[in-house]
Amino acid sequence: MDDRCSDESFHTDANGGPHKEGSYFENFTEEPNLIKPFYQDYFPAIDTSIVNDAENFTHSPWNTISDTTEYWDRKLDYLFTNYQDWSTTGETHNNIKNISDHAPVSATLTFP
Repeated sequence: MDDRCSDESFHTDANGGPHKEGSYFENFTEEPNLIKPFYQDYFPAIDTSIVNDAENFTHSPWNTISDTTEYWDRKLDYLFTNYQDWSTTGETHNNIKNISDHAPVSATLTFP
């Protein structure tokens, strides 16, 4: 990696890289549980019953040197509110490709 600083630590191809150590997924056992309090205390824009459906995935491993056929591979982007249930208005815009490795999520929050 040409642009890294001399004191930075990166995983290599041999151990799941190349990526910056601690910057990828599943860095520790309880990492998937970090978002659970948000679902318990707030209203999600995408309902929990469909959050793991492929149509709501927001992250892609795609890059300019990749020939990955499965573009979106997991959900990493969320919207929450403490105002009201808006889970029927949430939409994942993952019909756009090759612009970013994250898809936008939108929802409509209506105030009286």
